[in-house]
Amino acid sequence: MGYLSGLVNSSFKKTGNDKAIFYPYGILGSGFAVSRDRETKIKKFLKVYYAVSSAVLILIVVFFGSRALWLLFLGLPLYYIKIRDLLKGAEKTQERTSFGEQAERAAAANGMFVNLIFLSGSILTTGVSIFLLFLPDHKAKYAGILGTVFSGVCLPFSVALVKYSIKAQKRKISDD
Repeated sequence: MGYLSGLVNSSFKKTGNDKAIFYPYGILGSGFAVSRDRETKIKKFLKVYYAVSSAVLILIVVFFGSRALWLLFLGLPLYYIKIRDLLKGAEKTQERTSFGEQAERAAAANGMFVNLIFLSGSILTTGVSIFLLFLPDHKAKYAGILGTVFSGVCLPFSVALVKYSIKAQKRKISDD
């Protein structure tokens, strides 16, 4: 499974019955109990949404630079409207997910190789961003600040992904 599948699967928690709990807003909101059929539809939408968002992100940076990243927020109403439509009639649960639970599900879905690539990219981004902070050009400093903030979020998450991948591998070895 790739990174995109890991990202999508981290929003779902399997239950003992024929349902899953979907957390449309991650750690910021409650979950919804959804059938396997509805889960499949939601996952299909999320994969397309994340793929298109990633492509748009790249196009924005290439053609307009980092100052136009705010344009990504224009896609949020689409997400909200489509998810609300897909969740019509779904039972809202009181259960919430935590950062650790979400990271553990993403780590399991991604696999160790993808998580190590993500960690390597985060370390590289952090190093380059810190280097840019020391350059005299004010545009480089601006990029350094943005990069440091971005990697400040990504680096701890990527470390958690690798940590949970190692735990999953140890669990798998002890189960065998």
